[in-house]
Amino acid sequence: MSVAIATLAACDRMEAAGDQKRVLLGLAAALRARCDELRGEFDIAVDLDIAPDLGDIPEDVTLCLYRVAQEALNVCRHSHARHARLSLVRKQGRLALAITDDGRGFEWGRAGARRGIGLISLDERVRMLGGRFAVESAPGCGTTISVTVPTGDADAAASAACG
Repeated sequence: MSVAIATLAACDRMEAAGDQKRVLLGLAAALRARCDELRGEFDIAVDLDIAPDLGDIPEDVTLCLYRVAQEALNVCRHSHARHARLSLVRKQGRLALAITDDGRGFEWGRAGARRGIGLISLDERVRMLGGRFAVESAPGCGTTISVTVPTGDADAAASAACG
């Protein structure tokens, strides 16, 4: 293995370890910290709407949602957005995360359109948890990335199915 590849691999492991520590502090705190970084580094105004009653969230769900938010906020940065909004709520045994920006947007759904590896890997990550991943975007119209994932709360899921 070349020195450059070994260095990149080590950096990836360090970044992952740092993210893991951040996520252990809680999803809401990790999302707030990432949005603060985005504001400071790229001057993007980010409004946060995080429900106060998220309850216990399994570690794999926490890490997945953090990664989705991290990548969606990268989309904001690359699209030259000036404003973004991140919302996170828990309803009926599911967590719903949405990130919307006012950037330049792109053609996500068009056949043959190039899809970034970051968004493709997020879709796979969310599906592995039994969730749904959606991207809405159009040139000049900004982007919305939405995710819903089950939390493993069987009582809430059962009551949602019955009511």
